[in-house]
Formats: sequence, C-alpha cells, structure tokens
Amino acid sequence: MDAAIGLSRHFKTRMLGLALLTGFLIAITLPVTYLVLSLYNDREASFARSQQVAWKIHEFVKAEPENWQNPARQYLSSLLDYTQDIAYIELLDGNRNQIDKVTENTPYFVDIRQEAQIRNGTTVYGYVLVGIDTNAAFYNAVLLLLFFAALGFVVGNILYRYPLKIVLRGEEQISVAFKQLNYLSYFDNLTGLPNRNLLLDQLTRVTEEVETSGSMAAVIFLDLDRFKLINDTLGHNEGDVLLKVVAQRLVRCIGEPNLIGRLGGDEFLIIIPNIGHPDEAAAVANALLEAMIEPFLIDGQELYVTASAGISIYPSDGQDIQTLVKNADAALYRAKEQGKNKFQFYTGLMNTEVAEQLSLANSLRRALKNEEFAVYYQPVVDLGSGLITGMEALVRWQHPEQGLILPGRFIPAAEETGLIVPLGEWVMRTACAQNKAWQDAGYDAVYMAVNLSSCQFLQRNLVYSLKEILQETGLPPEYLQLEITESVADLNEGRVMNSLKALDSMGVRLAIDDFGTGYSSLSRLKDYPFSTLKIDKEFVHNLAIDPRDLAITEYIIKIARTLKLTVVAEGVESEEQLAFLRECGCDAIQGYLFSRPLPADAVQELLLRRQEAVSQ
Repeated sequence: MDAAIGLSRHFKTRMLGLALLTGFLIAITLPVTYLVLSLYNDREASFARSQQVAWKIHEFVKAEPENWQNPARQYLSSLLDYTQDIAYIELLDGNRNQIDKVTENTPYFVDIRQEAQIRNGTTVYGYVLVGIDTNAAFYNAVLLLLFFAALGFVVGNILYRYPLKIVLRGEEQISVAFKQLNYLSYFDNLTGLPNRNLLLDQLTRVTEEVETSGSMAAVIFLDLDRFKLINDTLGHNEGDVLLKVVAQRLVRCIGEPNLIGRLGGDEFLIIIPNIGHPDEAAAVANALLEAMIEPFLIDGQELYVTASAGISIYPSDGQDIQTLVKNADAALYRAKEQGKNKFQFYTGLMNTEVAEQLSLANSLRRALKNEEFAVYYQPVVDLGSGLITGMEALVRWQHPEQGLILPGRFIPAAEETGLIVPLGEWVMRTACAQNKAWQDAGYDAVYMAVNLSSCQFLQRNLVYSLKEILQETGLPPEYLQLEITESVADLNEGRVMNSLKALDSMGVRLAIDDFGTGYSSLSRLKDYPFSTLKIDKEFVHNLAIDPRDLAITEYIIKIARTLKLTVVAEGVESEEQLAFLRECGCDAIQGYLFSRPLPADAVQELLLRRQEAVSQ
C-alpha cells in the first residue's frame, strides 16, 4: 500500500511540474511571439514610410535643386500632424549631417528606423530616417502577457487539479481496496465472521494462554447436514442467505464473535478457551446443534436444517493447531457417519478410519467401471395374505480385497463424489431388468422398490431416464416403486411436487421412505401423490420397549390409512414387533424376521417355494 501511495505522490509532483511549465509557456510564449511579430511589422512600416517621405522630398529637389531644404522642413513638420505611427523623422544632407529632426518627444522602447535616399538622377542630395512608434506593440504585449498569464494559470490549474482529483480519488480507492483486502485477509466476506487465518491466530493465542494457566481448550468443527442438496435445490443465493442466518445463530449461541469463524463452504470452527472438563465443550456443542432446530425462513419457505460437529481437546488431542483442527474434522466425519445431527469427540482411531473412508471413496470410480457392485433384494410381505407383494433393491459392493461392503459405508462417499447418479441408474436398470426376468419366468408379479437419492431425484432428466430404462427392460411402470426419503420431500416444495406429479403420470408407484426421522408434517402427505408410506426401522426396533415409539407408530398408521396410503414397516426382526404392527393395522412388513436381503438367484428360489406353498 505504501508503494502504491508513494507512486501516486510521485505522479502528483510530476503533474504539478507539467502544470507549471504549461502555464509558463502559455503566459510567456504567446506575448513574446506577438511582440516579435509586431516589431517586425513596425520595421516594414518604417521602411515604407521612409520611402514615401524620400519620394515627396525628391519632388522638392526636382523643383528647387538649390533650395529644397526649406520646403522639406515644412513638409516634415506637417507630416506628424496626420501620421500617427511615426515617432520621428530625421533629415540629413548628402554628407549625413543633420538638417532637421521632427519628433513627438515621446519615449519609446525600441528604436526601429529605416533610411531612404533623396536622389535626383545619380546625385544624392540627402537622406531621410523614419522612426516608427513601437510603444503600442509593447503596451499590447504587456496586456497580452497579463491575459495569457491568467489563461496560463487557469489552464495549468486545470491540468494540475483535474489529474490531482483523479490521483486523490485513486489514493482513496487504493486505501479502500487495501482496507478491504486486509479485511478479507482476516474476515469472511459473506458472514462477517473471522476466517481461517484469524481463527488459527486466535487458536494459537488461546493455546498459549491455556498452556500458561494449565487448563484446557476445545475446538468444535461444525458443518451443516445436506447443505449441498439445499444449494442444488434452492440455488446458491438462497444457500448464502442460509449461511448468514446460521452464522448469526451461532454467534448468539456462543456470545463471542471472535471465537467462532467460517472456514469455507458450510464449515464453521468454534474455539472454547479455558475449560476445566471436556463436558463443557459437549454442552456447547449440544447448544449449537439445538440452535439449528428452529426452522429457517429462506425466500418465504421454511427449511429444517441440522448440523453435525466434531470436538478435539487441547492438549490431549493435539499439541499444535493444525492437528487440533484435523482431529476435530475427523470427529465431525464420524458424527456424520453415525447419522448426522450429532456431535462426536475425537478418538485416536478416527484418523485411521477417515483414511480408510477416503481410500474407499477413491476406489468407487474403479468399482463402477469394473462392475464390482451387485443388487440384493429384500421381500415385502403383505400381512393380510402372507404373500410377497414386492421387492426392495439394495446395492452391495463386492470389494476385491474387503469382501462384501454394505451401503452404509460407501453411499455417503458416492453422494459426495457425485457417483451416486451413475450408480443409482445402474441399480435402477438392473432391478427393473431382474423383475421383468422373474415375470417372464412365470413367477407372480411383484413391484420392485428402488431408492432414489436426493441427487438422483433432483436430476432434470430423471423422467426421461426412467422412461428409457422401462422401455429398454420392458417392465410395466406399475411394477416399479420409487422411494424417496422424508428429507428429500421437504426440500423445495414446488420442485418436488412437479417431479412427483411427472413420475405419477408415468404410472410408477411412489413411496415416502424412512418416515418419522425428519420434520415432515403428516398433513402435507395429502398434497403429494404417494401411494405408500414406510415407517423407519428406528420406531419398529423399540416398539416392544418404548411406549412413545408405539404411540408414534400407531398415530402414523392411523393418519396414513385415513389418507388411503399403504403402510410398510421396515426392520421387523421379532414376532413381538410383528404382533404390535398387526394390532396397529400395518399393511406390510419387510425385515430379517421374514428374509434378509438376498442375491437374485436366492430370491428366485424363495419365490418358487412361496408359489408352491400357495398352490398346495
């Protein structure tokens, strides 16, 4: 900044010199030029006058060669009466002795005179010297000098002042720019919170203070769940608005803006200094997550957004700030892995697990190319008839080194890398083709349930892609059920509704999956063209031990039946759970009680056995 301002000051000095030089040249050059030209004209006038006077006196010489001087004197005396530009006339004889001199007795600045001979034939009788009045030229030159000096001052002032204003404005802009640059070096431009640089400086200061006092400090790494999905659905402008509101809530919760900052994207870092026990950091993390519970009003629409957090403690989890932040990030990764909307303390095993997850994510593209994935199928059983009425397609990864990997380990990585879209399309095509193959083999027709991730659901070519798959596999659309989670249904109501209506018009079945884990209102179900509601396995798991889960399940089933929705309970593993669900009026179940997810050939044997049992 000093160099830039110094350069502008050097420019000002140069402009001042140029302005002074320009003013001087205008003030001096033009009047001097006028004076020189005027004096040159006076010289020419003097020559012309001397010739005229000499010619007149020549007439006197011709008339009276011996007595020409007297009429010549009289003529010269009368000449000044009607000739204003002549300062004096001097008459000389042939030997250049003065005969007479007529003058105005007015002082003049420059003696400009021209001589002419008085001749008659070859005889020279005398000479006439005519001096021209040069005072007018000098007076005019002085007036011009004053005028052009004023003009030069004005022009020079313009030449200096206008660029000066530009330079001063430039200096001001440079100063503002450097202040802005300095601000952006330490503060986030979107939220106004400290950025990574300032946060790490603050963390360094806090660790030094803690080391002196002998207490502890905590680092909380927090980010929003499903923020990419919100950005893709609502747009980046609305995403930025959400980040601003989130920042405001976090500051209100912490109370000290200098100890909370934005690292980038939807990632925030919170520093908790001088704590006596890790429980204090847990209390802060819990308060931060609870601050997200209240819905966010963005562009006239309520958004339910959760967050996850990872905690590292100084000095036990790292002796330097980079390690503390890295370990808090690893703990955050574990919190998201465990279902999001949670916080997790760092443990020593986490970095190894995170490294394994990164390695797994890097292997996904190769796995898709090498066809290492397989589709397993879990039957859906109707509680009224006991028949298999549907199958849910579930993807598995047949890793060449680690064996069979369940989706909970690789689906999050697939969503982060964007590979969930081609993987989901492959699962869809494989499942539809398999269902058509079973039908062609003579087995009872069942619907095939396929989960749609949020990324797939928001693809603009979703309907076209599904039509293409159904046409390619030959599966009638009524035997395909698309399942979306409650969180996807809550994103952008208008866009979700348009997509669901388009899918419904194709004739495919629509189901809302994992119901009860989000913030959806049951009353909103009447607006969506769902035909099936699937109760999340978390409620089913605790039916026999938690009266609250039983009450919630009963309420969900009651409302769903009122809306004429088929209710399917997931994760049924015991006869006791089955009995409760029958009593509540549930329509169908799926879970380990009836069958685990099976490969296609094992499902074929199951269908054959069930078909033979029914025929008997």
